[in-house]
Amino acid sequence: MLLQIEYSPHGLHGLLDLHSDFTHIVGHYDGNGLPNITQNTSIAFWVGPEGGWSIKEKQFFKEKKMFFWKFNNRILRLETAAIVGVGILLS
Repeated sequence: MLLQIEYSPHGLHGLLDLHSDFTHIVGHYDGNGLPNITQNTSIAFWVGPEGGWSIKEKQFFKEKKMFFWKFNNRILRLETAAIVGVGILLS
């Protein structure tokens, strides 16, 4: 499995356009479990700021039918959340 970290100067829409065929999983403390994924599933894992996603961002994710995933019981720093979330997804 290949791990790649990306940033888009075009914001959320730019990243979604780049990976429209991926399963999009949003790290969020109000999330649920993971969707059905296999070793061959291409995943875009979205990690937000320490202050949480804005109302507008959460609405965007819901409209795009992205999965909200609670992978930890704590609010983590961005860098830590990315490492922990990817580690769980890879295992």
